Amino acid sequence: MADYYKDWDLVKYNENPGHLHRRDENGNRIQLRFATMLAKKIK
Repeated sequence: MADYYKDWDLVKYNENPGHLHRRDENGNRIQLRFATMLAKKIK
């Protein structure tokens, strides 16, 4: 993925833990890590 964004200016990137609304077989909400990226194409 780094090669795909090599010509982009990375403005902001973060990863945060979060929960889905969906639940596993034990009734617990599924926990994942969510990434947010804000980038702009370099001309």
